[in-house]
Amino acid sequence: MHELYDILHILGVVLFFGGMIVSLKWLFFAERRGQETMMRSAVKRTHQINMFVTAPGIIMITLSGFFQAPYVGGLFSQSWLIAGLALFALSVLLWVCFFIPAYYKLLRITANFSESLPPDFFTLLHRLYFFGVAIIVLPLGTMTLSIIKPELW
Repeated sequence: MHELYDILHILGVVLFFGGMIVSLKWLFFAERRGQETMMRSAVKRTHQINMFVTAPGIIMITLSGFFQAPYVGGLFSQSWLIAGLALFALSVLLWVCFFIPAYYKLLRITANFSESLPPDFFTLLHRLYFFGVAIIVLPLGTMTLSIIKPELW
């Protein structure tokens, strides 16, 4: 059973990172092109990626991680596991509290403005890039901790 949890955990990591990286890349390149129709389409598509790829990845990581915890002595038995869980939880918290609401705001803006997108759209988009990078970097710390398993305290 442990091998199944490992496979689900790795698949969840691939979905999570893949969804986040593709979303940010699409938005960034759509903005660089300067075509508003492409920008509107990128916002719609990246929202779908987050709902159908990134969110399932988060769920798979979380559930498989909790099911794997007994194999290393329990959820709070290892300092690297506690630190990694904290980094991942912070990443998910940023995703839920900022990233998803920002996407809904971007979707509303693209739906309400038929002509050119307002400056507020791009301000929000640039904040989304910042938090998106943080959401990706934090779990990289988790991944590093889970690979080298250092004794932190």
